[in-house]
Amino acid sequence: LTDDDCPVFVYHRSRQDVPGDIHNANFGRHLKNAMDEIGIECTHKMDTDYEAPNGHFADVFEFVKRHFGMDGDG
Repeated sequence: LTDDDCPVFVYHRSRQDVPGDIHNANFGRHLKNAMDEIGIECTHKMDTDYEAPNGHFADVFEFVKRHFGMDGDG
């Protein structure tokens, strides 16, 4: 990672919260910690952060709108 890397939204399901560091929730935790250290936005969410199975869609949409300068009108 370098300080000019783009922001990241990482989403994992609870069934991916298993031991290891690749292709599971620990990857998201490590990435967020590393990005926080150099000041790059990293949002890491789990399905357990939401009440509905597709609850993360609204957060992902807002993240994309914010970083691509979209106002939702077009």
